[in-house]
Amino acid sequence: MPPPGVSGPVTRLHASGPVTDDEVLALAPRGSFGFNIEIKSDPMRPLLTPAPSRYAELLTAAIRAHGLAARVIVQSFDYRVLDAVRQLAPALPNGMD
Repeated sequence: MPPPGVSGPVTRLHASGPVTDDEVLALAPRGSFGFNIEIKSDPMRPLLTPAPSRYAELLTAAIRAHGLAARVIVQSFDYRVLDAVRQLAPALPNGMD
């Protein structure tokens, strides 16, 4: 039985690597649930992730492409990424609000 707000059978995502934003956001038609997206970024390890502005561009583009701005909140311990998201999508709820 699916959880509340989810229609159809529940299946697990199996991936040989990290699941992409697009793969997760593509699940939206299966229910009325929200997405709490936590961006993993470490200012002390800049080579492990895109620059904050690029990270924000990629994420906001994926959210817009799926039409999910009303169902998403973005959070991160790295305020630089949240600030970049706010600059690109000021109405998008984030962990700084």
